[in-house]
Amino acid sequence: MVGDLSVKKLQAHDVKRTDIGKVVLTYSFQSSQYNTFQEKMRSIKTDNTIWRKVSSDVISLQQRVSQAEPFDLHDLVGSKYTDGKPLVQPAAILHDDYFTRDIHPINYKNYPLADNIGFTNRDTSMLGFVPSKAMHVMNTYLSLIEQDNVHDALVKFNLPHIYDLPRVYKADFSDLQNQVVNRFLGKVEQSNYLWLMNGYYPFMRHGHYKVNYQYVLPNGAKGTSYVMSYFNPIKLERLGYD
Repeated sequence: MVGDLSVKKLQAHDVKRTDIGKVVLTYSFQSSQYNTFQEKMRSIKTDNTIWRKVSSDVISLQQRVSQAEPFDLHDLVGSKYTDGKPLVQPAAILHDDYFTRDIHPINYKNYPLADNIGFTNRDTSMLGFVPSKAMHVMNTYLSLIEQDNVHDALVKFNLPHIYDLPRVYKADFSDLQNQVVNRFLGKVEQSNYLWLMNGYYPFMRHGHYKVNYQYVLPNGAKGTSYVMSYFNPIKLERLGYD
C-alpha cells in the first residue's frame, strides 16, 4: 500500500472502487528486479549468435545471451491495456557497412526510381521506409511466455527479437527490380537502369549489427532505452566481403 493506491496481482476484471481510494486497474504481470528498462537491458550479456537461412542469399540473426529476465506479453506484443502496442520496440541502428555500402545505394538512395515505381510489397508505415523495425518476436519465445513458461532455456538465454532486416531488404530489392525490368526492358530508358536490372542482392556482411531497444509507454512517451549488438559470424571472402 502506497498512500491510498494499492496494486495486487489480480485479473483485469478485478477493478475496485472505494470511497477512500482511487480506481485502480490491475492485471497479472511479471514484476522486475530492476528499477528501469535500461538497467534490465544493461544486465544482459550477449553470447553467440545463431543465424538462420531464409533463402540462398538471406539470413536472419537470433542473439544468444547470458541468463536474462524474461520479457512479458505486454513487452512483446502489447495488450488492450497498452493500446495494443508492445512496450518494448526495438529498431536497428543503420550505421553498419552492409546497409550504408550495399543496401542503401540499390534500394533507397534513388527512390522512387521513376513515376509509379515504388514499394508495392509492404506498407512502409509499419516497418519504416527503410525497414529498421523489422525485428519480429520469435514465435516459440512468444508461445512459451503465453504459457507462463519463463524458465525454458530459449526464454532465459535468447533475446526475443529476430534481426530480420535482410529478408525485407531482399523483398524491397526484388520488388523494384521486377518493376523496372517489366517497364523498361527493350526500351530506350533501359540504359538508365542496367545497374538494377543486371544487379544481384548482396549477402549480409560479417560483423556487428546494433539495435536500439526502446521502452515506449502506452501514451507514446519514450522511457529508457539500451543498445544491444547482434553479430553475423559468416564470412564470405570469395565475394570480397571482410
